Amino acid sequence: HVFILTNKPSTERANYFSAHFSSVEFIFPKRKKPYPDTILSILQKTQVSPSELLVVDDRLLTGILAAIIAGVRGDRKSVV
Repeated sequence: HVFILTNKPSTERANYFSAHFSSVEFIFPKRKKPYPDTILSILQKTQVSPSELLVVDDRLLTGILAAIIAGVRGDRKSVV
């Protein structure tokens, strides 16, 4: 499973991923990262354990912090 969880949702981005990467699920959170709500809902939806989920984000204080709060692994990658 691949999910894109973004604090900057746009219809254009969602449509692009829908058209070119149909297996990728684009998620618009109710509360922005670092709230872990959406990560926790992904765990529940996919029925995977926290050790099987990896969050990759370019921001330490949003995505990676959300991963830590949710109890999953996080890896910070810079966007080029």
